[in-house]
Amino acid sequence: MLFCPTCANCLIIQLDDQGHNKWSCHTCPYEFPIIRQMTTRQHLKRKEVDDVMGGEEAWKNVDSIDAPCPKCENPKAFFMQLQIRGSDTMCVIFWTTSSPAYSLVIASNRDEFLSRPTLPASWHDFSNGRSSSSSSSILSARDSTGGGTWLGITRNGAFATLTNFTELSAPLPPGLDAFESRGRLVRDWLSHASTRSPAKSVGEAEMEVHEYLARVGEKGERFPGFNLLIGLPSDEGTVVGYITNRTADGQVERGREGDIFLPTTQSPAGMSNSTLTNPWAKVTSGSARFNVILAQAPQDDQDAVVEQLFDLLWTSSTPKPAQRSELRNSVLISPLELPAATEGGRDWYATRTSTVIVVGRDGRARLVERDTFRIENGEAVLVNGPEGSGAVQGRSGGERVFEWHIG
Repeated sequence: MLFCPTCANCLIIQLDDQGHNKWSCHTCPYEFPIIRQMTTRQHLKRKEVDDVMGGEEAWKNVDSIDAPCPKCENPKAFFMQLQIRGSDTMCVIFWTTSSPAYSLVIASNRDEFLSRPTLPASWHDFSNGRSSSSSSSILSARDSTGGGTWLGITRNGAFATLTNFTELSAPLPPGLDAFESRGRLVRDWLSHASTRSPAKSVGEAEMEVHEYLARVGEKGERFPGFNLLIGLPSDEGTVVGYITNRTADGQVERGREGDIFLPTTQSPAGMSNSTLTNPWAKVTSGSARFNVILAQAPQDDQDAVVEQLFDLLWTSSTPKPAQRSELRNSVLISPLELPAATEGGRDWYATRTSTVIVVGRDGRARLVERDTFRIENGEAVLVNGPEGSGAVQGRSGGERVFEWHIG
């Protein structure tokens, strides 16, 4: 494309009187005879193709499986599991309601991407957003994004906790544009139970737990995979209920009835991101140690019990998990840099907080929440941990402690 040197308009090719080609301006008298071949060449820069898989750095710490390549004979195949929901977290929970010295004991780790905004444990009312008050009746940490929680207890001793079921993608049921938040299952139970009168009979507490689990089961397909554990005190001890919306092999389970564990019934002691009947390795090993701690627990020394339970929550597998599939082997999750929810991004994934709840047979209750790993200057650092771990605040420097009486 050439332009007129006189008026700067685009030149066109026309025939002159002898039938030869010429450049001609259609707005002024300028003409230029074409007496030889005229060419011009412009080398265009090739477009840089985006690496949709995130580039070489994105493949650090991803999962692998023994599968030889038929072309290069590499013995391993690597694959990436992308987090497609911001609430995709892993947790581990140990609990009992049948200890001779304690009517309720819970020890739990919250594992997630450390950049996820979270409010620390406090007394609050879910209807008041971020506000907290010592006169409120619900004690829990909260998800700043969804507004729900994964573990909480009320002043009258009712509790609820939830873990996600690990799955690559959950199928949306027909007619549903998006899943409902799983955190509301914990929130709704705590809000309901916080208003009830304490010390109901075992039969009344069992019926109340059963009715709530039945309502959850009826709408279970509206949520991604979950495990829900709820508890309600009675005059003979705490009645515990459990429900999931997934089978052991990850299929959607519709209309499932919950399981009820009475105060005198032997119940499982641990739960993580598989179903209760198909526990991960860290649940099996952690439950055994949890039971030993409580069997040997001094009845008059809550402090010692709390510290032993934190030691349990700070137990890591040997070696530490190096890829996502190995997280099921370790109670404590040390920092791993993994693909995050944002496109092409990476984030530190680790145990964020460790929480212990202890309620004595005399009604004396305590919740202790300690920061475990957090991000400082772009790096994941250990805040609280056992002696010799290098934790920047020792065992309890980043803790929140709440004490009250039930009954």
